[in-house]
Amino acid sequence: MRTKLSMLIVVLLGLTVVLGACSAKNNTGKEAASAANVQNKSNTPKDAKTKEIIKISVGEDDYGARMSNYAAAFKALNEELTAQGKNVEVVADILPAVGDDELVLQAQAGQYRDISMNSSLDIGWELDAGLIQPIDWLKESEVFKTLPQNLWDIMEYQGHVYGAIQDMDASPLYINKTALKTLGWSDADIEGLPDRVLKGDWTMEDMLNIATEAVEKKVTKYGLVSDGLDNISVQDINNQMMGFEPYDQEQSKVIFDKKGITDTYSFWEKGIKSGAITKDFAALEDVGFGYFVNGDVMFFIGGTGSYNIMKEAYGKTDKEFEDWFYANSTFTLIPAGSKGGEPGSLANPRLYYVSSKVDEQKMPYVQRIIELAMAPNLQMDHTIASGKLPVTKSGQEDPRFSDLRFLHDVAYMLDYTKVRPPHLAYPDYLKQQIKGLEAIMVNGASAEEAYKLFEENYKQNVDQDQVIFR
Repeated sequence: MRTKLSMLIVVLLGLTVVLGACSAKNNTGKEAASAANVQNKSNTPKDAKTKEIIKISVGEDDYGARMSNYAAAFKALNEELTAQGKNVEVVADILPAVGDDELVLQAQAGQYRDISMNSSLDIGWELDAGLIQPIDWLKESEVFKTLPQNLWDIMEYQGHVYGAIQDMDASPLYINKTALKTLGWSDADIEGLPDRVLKGDWTMEDMLNIATEAVEKKVTKYGLVSDGLDNISVQDINNQMMGFEPYDQEQSKVIFDKKGITDTYSFWEKGIKSGAITKDFAALEDVGFGYFVNGDVMFFIGGTGSYNIMKEAYGKTDKEFEDWFYANSTFTLIPAGSKGGEPGSLANPRLYYVSSKVDEQKMPYVQRIIELAMAPNLQMDHTIASGKLPVTKSGQEDPRFSDLRFLHDVAYMLDYTKVRPPHLAYPDYLKQQIKGLEAIMVNGASAEEAYKLFEENYKQNVDQDQVIFR
């Protein structure tokens, strides 16, 4: 089975001597310090007044309010311990953010993070590399009692909970309402569009036809734009066209479906030929937000955080942008791929992970830090800073949430939002799928040719026992 860890075997063999030396050094500075702190309790006399110091290593992640929420959690935990009469202080050891490969190398050298964050997509390889452990105790946590079931599904893998979801996004279809009116849509037609999408009455095919009409009539310059070719918005389109997520959770296998993949590529081929999708689709990633604000885009697919980026492109106050946005735009779930299908949404949430090396004596403190960092008011602090959504119902009950009109209005999409599966065979699936899509855009390949390229490349790189080919 090919994993991130297995791909590093050659590198690790060559670094054995160096890593051994690093291990001794890191154990002195990190792991050994943590172990000594845990042992302080047994070595300290009962009548000693010196506080026992428990050091918890935390991986740095400074997006939004993540680090300030950590700080608040450590402060709250120490206040709890003082109130309980415990002569203990828990302190944070912040370790710099690193890439996934470096994370593996550091673990091999004996340096680890008691608590870290990574994408929900990373459960499979981190587990396979021995970096994380199950945290099934979350099921009994009061903090997560109001977490919707579909978000619990994100945190579970092969029968266990491995991550605690920290934030959540959704992927709305942003719609140029002014352009629709120019094309003859009434206010009632536009207002009723989200309901039609929910019922499966307005599909991806309908969207593409409108995008084509807008470009042909020069109502907009671009028909369909997204926040990147390899971003989740494109994967959302592909999944909706297939009508299912390419993952069988019960069998823990990736689904490679010929018809679904070919239908997906046919959508893109038609879009390119009609002009609704430009061949430089990928190049619009960073500028598409501004183009949408300027009225040059008919449909834009991004995350809820795209609203803030559009606001920056607009360049005026929050209230001025909100007024402009609702006057000129609307949004809905990503439509189904065919009539009667279910709309959808895809996200890339961050999860808290607990190291497989955490000592059992430290685990109650690690658990409490995660719970306190997910307090409803801190979820809301992160929402304000990041544009992502609170994940628990109690978090959404914060009075400040109703003041954020767009996020409040889009929150219903969480019930329809899924994530990319954490299976080891899935990252290469995405990589090869995008290569087939690039063949259509750049080389003018047909849907059938793109499928053959995808199939050939994928079968060469994946353990086929982990995939359902049909």
